[in-house]
Amino acid sequence: MLTGPRMLLLRRRGIFAAVFFACLGFGSFTALFFSRSSIASMTFEASQPLERSPALDDQSAALFGKYLDRFRDIPAQAACLEAHGFPVDKAFLQDHIELKSEMQGGCRFHFRVSGSRTGFVLLVAETLGNWFTEESARLLQEHTAEMRVFQEGRLKVVMAESAKMRERITAMEASLHVGSLPDSLKKTDARLDHLRENLAATEISSRRLLKRISVRSKSLSAAATKSARKKQSRGRLPPAIRRGLALVNALSKTARQLEAKKVSLKGSILKASKFRLQILERKDEYDELSQQKNAYDSAASMWTKMRDFTIFQQQSGIGKLSITAGPKLVETGFSLFRLDVFLGIGFLASILALASTILADYFDTTVRNPFFMPHVRSFNIIGKITEVMPAGETILHGPNEPPGAPGPSEPPGPPGPPGLIEPAFMCNPLIPLVASEDCMASLRDQILPAVDRIPLNEPSMAPAAHYPHSEGRKHFETIILLPPKPGAGASTITVGLGLSLARAGRRVLLVDADQRAPTLHKMLFVPKFPGLTSWVPGKTLDSCCMETGFDRLRIIPAGLQHPDLKRFWGSGDWVGEFLETSQMIADIVLVDVSPLSVCQDAGFFLRHADRILVLAGVGSSRVVDVHAAFSFLNENNFEPAGIIYNRIPQGEIDFMWRMV
Repeated sequence: MLTGPRMLLLRRRGIFAAVFFACLGFGSFTALFFSRSSIASMTFEASQPLERSPALDDQSAALFGKYLDRFRDIPAQAACLEAHGFPVDKAFLQDHIELKSEMQGGCRFHFRVSGSRTGFVLLVAETLGNWFTEESARLLQEHTAEMRVFQEGRLKVVMAESAKMRERITAMEASLHVGSLPDSLKKTDARLDHLRENLAATEISSRRLLKRISVRSKSLSAAATKSARKKQSRGRLPPAIRRGLALVNALSKTARQLEAKKVSLKGSILKASKFRLQILERKDEYDELSQQKNAYDSAASMWTKMRDFTIFQQQSGIGKLSITAGPKLVETGFSLFRLDVFLGIGFLASILALASTILADYFDTTVRNPFFMPHVRSFNIIGKITEVMPAGETILHGPNEPPGAPGPSEPPGPPGPPGLIEPAFMCNPLIPLVASEDCMASLRDQILPAVDRIPLNEPSMAPAAHYPHSEGRKHFETIILLPPKPGAGASTITVGLGLSLARAGRRVLLVDADQRAPTLHKMLFVPKFPGLTSWVPGKTLDSCCMETGFDRLRIIPAGLQHPDLKRFWGSGDWVGEFLETSQMIADIVLVDVSPLSVCQDAGFFLRHADRILVLAGVGSSRVVDVHAAFSFLNENNFEPAGIIYNRIPQGEIDFMWRMV
């Protein structure tokens, strides 16, 4: 008798919970707003240092965090009140005491105690306020002692590391026979520039001198020739020629000296360049060591500053709490804690939530059961898949299922090689659960007889005469699961059915033809590329077919999306050749196509399919969309083999779906 309302609440539990908690919150807020209670408030403030820095602020924040943890300790508060003669229940303290911290511009704690008895509330606030100030002084001394030991230890470590870096830098400079590597590099660069300038000036002087020697030699040669024509004595040259020859010899000597100087300068440049190269080879190491040393020096400076602040804080008491305001008592409204008020609010919220649930179910236009789908009653119901909720952890195989074992009510597959075990494989945790469900096994048991041509007492698949394009085949292999709109769970059912068929001993190939929103590769944790769109007619599928980690189950992901899918699918007989090639490596090919409401690309695969199964998501697919899908198939002469209802709630499968 209560099955119907129970199914209604299960189906609309989200709406029921949302309306219930909304009404409960609104009613509670109203009761709190108009309630009467006494509230005692106090404000504590911690003293702050005059000098502020991020490191010191972090140290102060750690101290204030210890304050907050201690002051929110309910057992410690109860022990303090009991010691002062106020035995209070811990539940009362948890419900009636509020402590908030404010860290902007210092540290402040706002403390509030609420209750129906004014005097008791005021005494509790004063007692706990005094306890806060005493505990802050004790916590301050403990914190500063711990921080001082820690900071001195860190300072020693940092200074030791800085000394090591300094020693390594000194050793490097000693190996290069320099005082300071950056200074030596600058001096070497300056010396190289000076040597190159001298070399350039020497070359210019040498060229000018050689030119002068050449001109002088030509004039002397002309003078000698003229003298010979005048038949002068050959044994003795004229004085002008002799003076010219002496000048040429002197210039030649100077030219040789310049050449020697050039050789010397080039040697000096080569030597300086080699020394500079040696410095540059060690410069990166020197820079890294210098950076590390500077970092350690900065850290040492920071830890020194923090240690000095800790010593000063330990001596001066900076950070101790003091009462700056209160206790201040305020009385408002009626009593806050009345059980009858909150029971009435809860009852009212339940009534409104139930009414909202009934209205939401009445105006729901999605698929709920096949009795309200008159246009689909003439088609066979191939499968009824219940809603599966995955566990919080990733599942490698089905629940309570050893690796490689068949699912519930699954026939064992053909024996494999000795010692062959299905490898552990990380996948979407929903897939093994769906594949191991009894409803999936029932769907698989209807498909396998049709594949193997085993006659059934009550055939559930459409006869082969409805598919003229499949004439002459030995048996059908290609099955398309067609969702009317996105969100029906077609990808999940495709992978789950493929895994169930693979466990039953069939070679199954999954093809992701949903180019708008490919999902199969995400469920099985395989790469998206290369995939379906990278296959070329006439080639094998080795380049785009991938292993899933489950025996006898392979996948061809979507691949790179083509800019013009209609032109791509419709080029020649691309889809037909692809499916024929796919059937060479698999017994069953499951194709996940785009929903009809998104695009009409599925038609290219539908005309080559052996069986078409329309998928309707219970609670997610609208009835009008399912009718539109069947109308589209009827208009294009595609005869569907039946319909699969997915995501049937667990409680409803025994209520109204068993009779279907």
